[in-house]
Amino acid sequence: MAPASIPYLVAGICILVASIHLLKRPSSVDNARTQTPVINKEVSESLHRARAKNEAESSHRTLDLPDGRRFGYAFYGSASPNAPTIIFIHGSGDNRLSGGFFHTAAEDLDIRIISVDRPGWGLSSTRMGGSVLDFAQDVKYLTSELNIQNYGLIGASGGGPFTLACAHVLPKDQLKSVTMLIAAGPWQSTIMRHAGWFPWLFWTVINSSAVLRRWGARQAMTKYTNMSRKDYVATNRKQMTSCWVRLLSRPHEKDLAIFSDDAAIEYSYDLLQENCKRADGVDGMVEDFRIMTTEDLGFRLEDIRRDLPIQLWYGLYDTSVSWHVGEELKKRLPGDKVELHVRGETHISMLLNCRTEVLEKALEDMRG
Repeated sequence: MAPASIPYLVAGICILVASIHLLKRPSSVDNARTQTPVINKEVSESLHRARAKNEAESSHRTLDLPDGRRFGYAFYGSASPNAPTIIFIHGSGDNRLSGGFFHTAAEDLDIRIISVDRPGWGLSSTRMGGSVLDFAQDVKYLTSELNIQNYGLIGASGGGPFTLACAHVLPKDQLKSVTMLIAAGPWQSTIMRHAGWFPWLFWTVINSSAVLRRWGARQAMTKYTNMSRKDYVATNRKQMTSCWVRLLSRPHEKDLAIFSDDAAIEYSYDLLQENCKRADGVDGMVEDFRIMTTEDLGFRLEDIRRDLPIQLWYGLYDTSVSWHVGEELKKRLPGDKVELHVRGETHISMLLNCRTEVLEKALEDMRG
C-alpha cells in the first residue's frame, strides 16, 4: 500500500466504526414530538433581514494592510459610527457574513458589529506561515484605520484562538470586553482533551495529513462552486429529511428546527459561495486551519490581563465544541472577571437563540 493512501484508509475506517456506533446510540429526537420541529419566527425573520443586509455595499468592505494584503470586513447592527462597537471573529468554514446572525439583535440594542474575514476566508488575503498573533495585529490596524477608540470582541467556534490572541495583544485602553461564543481555545488542551471519541479520532486523522485536509477542502469547494441556490436548498432539504441522516448523524431537535426553514439553508449557501469566489482556491483555508489547530498560540492564557471581562458561552448539547472547553478556559484565564454560561443549546442554536443575551452581557461589560 502506498504511504499516501494510508490517511484515506484510516478515514474510511473511522467513518465505518462511527456509523456502527451511531446506529446504536439513542437519538436526541427519539423522544421528541412526532411533528417536525419549527424554527422560531423571530430567528427566521432575522435571517431574512441579515441576507438583505448582505446585499449592501457595507457588507463587502476591504482594507489594505501595511504588507499589501487585503482585510475584508462588514458592518451590521447600528449604522451610527458612535454606537458601541463589537468586532466579530467568525468560525472555521465561515466568513464575515456570519456576523449577520447578530444584525437584528444589534440593531435593537444600538450596537455596531464589525465582522471580519480571517486570512484565507471571504475577502481577506491568505497569509502563509502566519499565526494568531499576526491576526491580532491585523485587527489592531483595522481599529486604528477606522478610528475606533473603544470596542469589544466576540469570537465564535474556530475563531476562539484568534480571539484569545486579540485579548492578549490589543490595547488595554481600547479593548473593553471579550466574549468566547462556543469557541475553541488552544487545540490539544481544550478541543481535543474534551472531545468525544469520534470527534477526537476524526481530528487526529485530519491533522495527520496536509494532503487529506487539502483534498477534503477542494472536494467541498468543487461540489458547491457551480451549484445554484435552488439546487442547494433542495439538496439540503432532502438530506435533512433523509432516514440515513437521522440514523447516522442524529441531529438534535433544535438543529432540525433551525433547518426546517429555508432561510437557514439559504444563509449557509451564501457563506459557502462567498468562500468559493476566492482566486487562490483552498490554500488560505487550509493554512488558517493549520493556525487554528496549533496548540502553542505564542503566549500563555494565564498572561492575558486580569482586569479584562471575559464571557464564556457554551451549549450543553454541542457536539463540536464541548461545554467542558468553557470550564477549561475558566480555570486557565486569570482574574475574577471571567464568567461561564452554559445553555441548553447546540453549536448552531447557540449562535441564533442566544444572540440578544450574549450582546447584552457584552454591552454591560463594555460600559463597565
